[in-house]
Amino acid sequence: GDFDATYPDRVFSFASAHPKMRLLVLYNHAPQWAIDEPGRFADHAAAAASWLIRRYGKQVSAVEVFNEPNWPQY
Repeated sequence: GDFDATYPDRVFSFASAHPKMRLLVLYNHAPQWAIDEPGRFADHAAAAASWLIRRYGKQVSAVEVFNEPNWPQY
């Protein structure tokens, strides 16, 4: 699918104006598509992270995907 870059473009633009700022991209809530297809979350998260790295490259310091193995719904 397509990703909406409106918000991350604004964030990365701001960060690029502050060279000492390092960005950690955190996927900390399940988006609607992950709720609709819970067994596919890892695939979707990987696609989103890949898109992000291709788009913003070295501006991304790290990507963290939430991991709640102790929660039955995950």
